[in-house]
Amino acid sequence: MKKENNTKANLIKSMAVPASAMMVLSGASAVILANDDVNLAPVIEEPAPVESVIPDGPIGEPVESSAEITVPEETETYNSQESEASAAAEEDVPTEGEQPADQQKEETPDEAGQTPDVTPEPDPVTVPDAAVNTAPTDAAAPAPETTVQKTETTAAAAPAVNAKAETPAVDKEQEEEAYREQYHFSNEKGWSNDPNGMVYYNGEWHLFFQYYPDGVNHGPMSWGHAVSKDLVHWAELDIPDTFNAALFPSEDGTRRHFSGSAVYDKDNTSGFFKDGQGGLVAVWTVAGRPAGMSGGGSQRQAIAYSTDGIHWVEPDLGYDRVYIDRDGNIHELTEKQKDYYKNVVLSEYNVPLAVRDAEGNIIGTTSQDPLNNSAFRDPKVFWHEDSKQWIMAVAGGPLRFYSSPDLKTWTAQAMQDDIITECPELYYLPVEGTDEYKYVLSEGGRWYQIGDFKEVDGVWTFVPDTMNGPTGDVPLRLNMNYAPDAYAAQSFYKEDGRVVMVQWMSNWSYADNSTIRQPDGSRVTLEGIRKMLGEKHNGQFTLMADLSVVRTPEGLRLKQTPVAEYDQMKNLEVKDDITLDDKSNPLEGIHSQQFQLELEFEPEKGTEKVVLEVLKNADYQTTIWYDVNTGILHVDRSKSMAADQAPADHMQNGTWFKFLEDYTAPVPMINGKVKLKIFVDNYSVEVYANNDTIVLTELVFPYKDADLLNLYAVGTPVKTTYSFATMDSYRQTNTDMRNLSATLADARDQLERGQGNYTDDSFKALQDAYTAAFAAAFNPDSTQNSINLARYALSSALTNLEQKADKPSVDVPDKPSQNVPGSSITITPSKPVTVTDIHTSEVKPVVSDTAATAKAAAKTPTAAATGFGMTLTTALGALAGAMFANRKRREQN
Repeated sequence: MKKENNTKANLIKSMAVPASAMMVLSGASAVILANDDVNLAPVIEEPAPVESVIPDGPIGEPVESSAEITVPEETETYNSQESEASAAAEEDVPTEGEQPADQQKEETPDEAGQTPDVTPEPDPVTVPDAAVNTAPTDAAAPAPETTVQKTETTAAAAPAVNAKAETPAVDKEQEEEAYREQYHFSNEKGWSNDPNGMVYYNGEWHLFFQYYPDGVNHGPMSWGHAVSKDLVHWAELDIPDTFNAALFPSEDGTRRHFSGSAVYDKDNTSGFFKDGQGGLVAVWTVAGRPAGMSGGGSQRQAIAYSTDGIHWVEPDLGYDRVYIDRDGNIHELTEKQKDYYKNVVLSEYNVPLAVRDAEGNIIGTTSQDPLNNSAFRDPKVFWHEDSKQWIMAVAGGPLRFYSSPDLKTWTAQAMQDDIITECPELYYLPVEGTDEYKYVLSEGGRWYQIGDFKEVDGVWTFVPDTMNGPTGDVPLRLNMNYAPDAYAAQSFYKEDGRVVMVQWMSNWSYADNSTIRQPDGSRVTLEGIRKMLGEKHNGQFTLMADLSVVRTPEGLRLKQTPVAEYDQMKNLEVKDDITLDDKSNPLEGIHSQQFQLELEFEPEKGTEKVVLEVLKNADYQTTIWYDVNTGILHVDRSKSMAADQAPADHMQNGTWFKFLEDYTAPVPMINGKVKLKIFVDNYSVEVYANNDTIVLTELVFPYKDADLLNLYAVGTPVKTTYSFATMDSYRQTNTDMRNLSATLADARDQLERGQGNYTDDSFKALQDAYTAAFAAAFNPDSTQNSINLARYALSSALTNLEQKADKPSVDVPDKPSQNVPGSSITITPSKPVTVTDIHTSEVKPVVSDTAATAKAAAKTPTAAATGFGMTLTTALGALAGAMFANRKRREQN
């Protein structure tokens, strides 16, 4: 049946309840997915104007909490939007007797005036054709099996008070928990950034991540740890000792734990596990230096193994290494330095393998990094079935590949220094609808290239697909995310081929506070998002996404689909087919900062734009809108908050960066339609479009009263289908409104069909019950009991619709009162009330929690029978009393 917009708009408007009666559902992050197919203009080295407006400089560029950055008047650097190669700059580690620096971070910027480390390093002494490494095969004993208590994450609910538009987004009393992701994973306390060591093992998803638990700034990096059975409900565990920076004695140097990966060595290729059994092996970057060393590189790849994912052992691999100082002198390692390097499989260029003669004299060295570049981090390891060996992608600056039969001895493969990135990963993904597979290279989650991985001139090499560019064939390099707040993508290692990816949801331009040196020499301290998040936590992660490749009119594209496991978090749902115009808002009456919205619309000739405003109050909103004429999708946070409350605008890496900005992506219509999916979770917004091949992820920091939604079209009206759902929290107890959703949908369908031959009284009763139930669904005072009452009253109204020709019975025999479905108590109001009394009346119900009291209450006239055992007036009265009691209780607290 065709549903005209005007009739429905009037209906919804007539049933809208005041904002004071609505629930503020915590959460403000949003994600949008669009169109089932794609027609996307490719992104090349010089993007066309329709491409993302993200500047090259700041995305992924680190900013040291206490460091100074010089911004020269004319800066000449490589494209570092998605890379962190500036961390490659030399950084002396204190020698014995010196105090180590407070912070050494993976994302440390260069000293003032330096460009990223791409210049040749001093050549070490080498012996031609020497083996890369020859590690002994003896293995340490397996890790002991120990029981560790998992602690489920819990947090206090966000404050229910509203902030006025002219006040800061968070005041001092609220700042600790004013913003907290509810269905995205975020660490309970402290700082987090890159996801690490992700692996599926023994029925659990293990998510490690860059972690500093002692502050909300970037600090000495450890690995945080969380586990989940379903990718949605997470429990945080303690930092494993192996990955805990705080446990390394400062007098012995510095030992930080940067990004890395973990694999399931099911066939025990490493020899670390019992015969016939496998286990986990982690490969990660150990950063810093042992005491007594300075200069040169400070990043190397180490391994550890585990049989439970919680307790880890660092094996002594027995490599023979030496140290080359700044003057080129070769030194034997001390015993403590040997212990520091015992589990290192690939060392930095100035700590090479020793080559000795028969008497043990050093006659040369072999560098394990053919590029001799100090930017040497973020190893991602996977099993390569074609060559039956392990492959490692590692970068931090230039991309390198290595191979290994056993995860201990690694041989250099392609050194692809034309690709500059960090956090590299090579996905092996199916092309949907075919038997074909393709390799996809992720460049830190900012860009990607599709191609092949094969032997070229005897070494395994990533060979990207190309396109015809201005100067000939060039690699086809595409945006992995068109908005700024997604970085350091990594996927879980899982044997069955399912590839699930997640990213750190933030940006180095404002994740931490920074001191910036301006071109004139002045210094400015910039406040980042810490001033909004407060002093309890600083770190959150994007939605988990299944990866695949799809064929589109423009060629192959990476598809990122939020995992189906999130469907279980949908709670209250509202769906409809409408004709959208600029005169009504079909989402009026919905108040939420924690939801998912799927939207499909079919623009007509003359339609100019389709607009969705979220996280909206009287003065501010985040606007998601589609320009029909240009085919550009906008996710605009430029008016999401007051300018003086947002992170400061600043120059970084030669680019001017603004937080309050409009980010865009090309989204061509498919068969005349646009399809979007939008996820909002307290302070994040994620958008997926074109069959999930276009993604935009943004942090926004809405005021607590910014919980409205507004959907409209400009120009010719548009046929639109939408599906709205509040999303449950994995952190807090949720009120189940799924049954109420179904009853609301039934009632809405009946109301949209009109009164017809129903009596005025019964139809008015249905309208009142619908209004009351809708209000209860979006009211902060609602409990499970009041939601059950609302559904009960609405079901009663539907059942008791009367035809005008019918003659209602005068004498209705009393029946015993029945409990409200889902409730263990019987509620009877002290007097009948109307729906308008729900938020104004002080009528209090009699609440019966014993059989005797319930039996006595059943004899009262107000307990007269309906089809459900309670009159509509009784149900509404009970709802009113429950809401009143809940409101009073919250006010007293």
